[in-house]
Amino acid sequence: HKTAAVTAFVLLAAGLVVAIGMVQASGGPHLRVLHGVFGAITIVVGFLTGAGGLITTRVRSHRKQLRIIHLWVGRVAVILFLLTVLAGLRQVGIL
Repeated sequence: HKTAAVTAFVLLAAGLVVAIGMVQASGGPHLRVLHGVFGAITIVVGFLTGAGGLITTRVRSHRKQLRIIHLWVGRVAVILFLLTVLAGLRQVGIL
């Protein structure tokens, strides 16, 4: 689980850098399409999921509640990842 979390963090950071670079290169405004909006929300929720997991391992009080929150935020992140991909595929005309 920790390896997956570190991998996800690296991929989120890389995705953020690539997204910013591509928008800058296109000369267009940020968050002008659904894919961009979903992507921004997904990146934030993804980082929150990782932070929640880290906090859960460090904090002894309320650990059960923190684990439940981490679990549900992670589930929301997965759904957002899928929506972001689908929005991107729709944007380029594949869907």
